[in-house]
Amino acid sequence: MNKNDPEDEQRLTIAHEVAHLLLHYLKPRKDAVAAFGPQILAVLDRTRSSTHGEKLSAALRDVPIEPFRHAMDRRQLHLAGRVAAMEDEADDLAIELLAPWREVRSMSDPSADSIRRHFGLPAIAAARLATMIQPTRTSSGVTALFGKIMESKS
Repeated sequence: MNKNDPEDEQRLTIAHEVAHLLLHYLKPRKDAVAAFGPQILAVLDRTRSSTHGEKLSAALRDVPIEPFRHAMDRRQLHLAGRVAAMEDEADDLAIELLAPWREVRSMSDPSADSIRRHFGLPAIAAARLATMIQPTRTSSGVTALFGKIMESKS
């Protein structure tokens, strides 16, 4: 984090890193312990290797048991898609931590500026939320078409 960044960006950066901790470190550990018991922590902590049976069981259960992977190591190009997905997940949770969806939806004025001021989000994050909360506009032609379809089913 850069101390010269605006306070709202620093808050979002901290929330983003907390989201990584929750989603990509603590949750996988919790899931692995629930599936295999506390003895799997030795594998996750790299104090022993996983057995072939644990590897097979993990694959069949879709429970990762490999040690924590540092997402900042971008040298492995085959992981680029997974790293991008991890970053998107962390972004989404960071925004939810700072601006809970229920609170955003209950705002009387869910404009980007109101969201930015109320939750202390950077302008770009507030604009993203404001876009998501706005009701969709359906053209009268589409509304008329679906209205006719629904009437014919009655």
